[in-house]
Amino acid sequence: MIQNSVSCDHLWHEYIAVVICAEWCGVCREFRNIVKDHQDSHLTWMELDIFEEISSDLVVEIFPTVVVLHQSSVLFVGAIKPKNESLQSLIDASREYSPILKYEELGKNLWSQLIKDFY
Repeated sequence: MIQNSVSCDHLWHEYIAVVICAEWCGVCREFRNIVKDHQDSHLTWMELDIFEEISSDLVVEIFPTVVVLHQSSVLFVGAIKPKNESLQSLIDASREYSPILKYEELGKNLWSQLIKDFY
């Protein structure tokens, strides 16, 4: 299940943080609450099982893992603490990052999944 707080306009024009977690993970639940509480932000939650279906490039071993996208380009992949300030700082910093080429397929798959969820 994907829980979006990302508007369609944000999806096309902004940088998006995809929080990849599992429902059973206590730390992840903190991130889920952040996503729920920020309906106007650039955050979306993706369940680990959905992520595993679309990703052959990346195995999530640490929860929560965050992927920052700008359209289909992956700019960041890693684990961060579940704090809104951390996410916003990461998104802001990612504007200066270059795409991570080894995650090109992952970016396309995540982007396609996000688009699919809106239509």
